[in-house]
Amino acid sequence: MAPLHVASFRRASTQQRQQSMQAIGDIHAKHCGAGEQKRDVLKALQAVVSGWSLPSDYDYTQESSSNYRAPDLSTAKYLGRYKEIRGKLDADYHGIYCAERQAMQDELIGCLIDPAPSNQKHPWIIFTAGPMGGGKSHTIHWMWAKGIFPLEEIVQIDFDIFKLALPEWNGYVERNPKKAGRFGSIIPQRVSQPTRSHCVLAAHLIACHSHLVMAAPLARI
Repeated sequence: MAPLHVASFRRASTQQRQQSMQAIGDIHAKHCGAGEQKRDVLKALQAVVSGWSLPSDYDYTQESSSNYRAPDLSTAKYLGRYKEIRGKLDADYHGIYCAERQAMQDELIGCLIDPAPSNQKHPWIIFTAGPMGGGKSHTIHWMWAKGIFPLEEIVQIDFDIFKLALPEWNGYVERNPKKAGRFGSIIPQRVSQPTRSHCVLAAHLIACHSHLVMAAPLARI
């Protein structure tokens, strides 16, 4: 399928971007529950990409990546702040997106990682995995409350939050809630890969949350 280049993206204003980053920084600094933190982070990310306009002929029978990837990899270009990191990914698998989509991804990535401390002396990364609602975030927050896990210093890369922040997600849910997760399972990977790579290079502390695709949880999305 050919990409839909008629999509448009109005970048967030400097003030809006700073407000979203400040909100995420404040969220990480306060001891709140996992659910409250996710809702607040999602709200901040949605605000910074609110200038995205879905094309009128967006094809919801295709996954998000199919709608926005360039048809010819030989002429497509990596753009933006994270173009060098994108250039190290497998283009055949990940694809190369239209300029507007790369710009939108950059806003999401920057808003999430810029508020976090970088150049840590001993950076590390933690991976969690499990079904949606399985308790990944709850466990991390329990460790935080017990003083085991310095959550306020960590960049949390959460597939589910990235997925919910993208403008097309609600459209998938409205049209076919039982299959929305199948179309959405690919979406956040395109954003989380360069996010994680940038965090590693900048010596952040990282927690990367992914999930196991299971029929029962997806049916309740």
